[in-house]
Amino acid sequence: MSNCTIHEDFLTKLNVKTDHISGKVDDMEKHLANIDVNLAVYNERLAEHIRRTEILEENYGKVDERIRPLENFQAVEKIIRHAIYKTLAISGSILALLAGSYKLILFLVQHSTH
Repeated sequence: MSNCTIHEDFLTKLNVKTDHISGKVDDMEKHLANIDVNLAVYNERLAEHIRRTEILEENYGKVDERIRPLENFQAVEKIIRHAIYKTLAISGSILALLAGSYKLILFLVQHSTH
């Protein structure tokens, strides 16, 4: 084998490796281009998300101001409800006591006259 043949074999192998590496670099460039496209899309979506979030935050303050009176009303309603329940319980106890007293009085009246 001559030096010329060895040199040609080396260049051939080098060209094959270079072509292979060049193909890999091309694939990586395509992949990076896809990533750039995806990043652009994600940035647009993020900008839209931020815009909608800001709108929701602004509206939340307005809704919160409208709900606050309802929360106050619910607190008052709860106090009134508990007062009514307590009044009914006390009234029921008083009525039961009166009914028991009435029965006791009737019993005593019936047994004392005999």
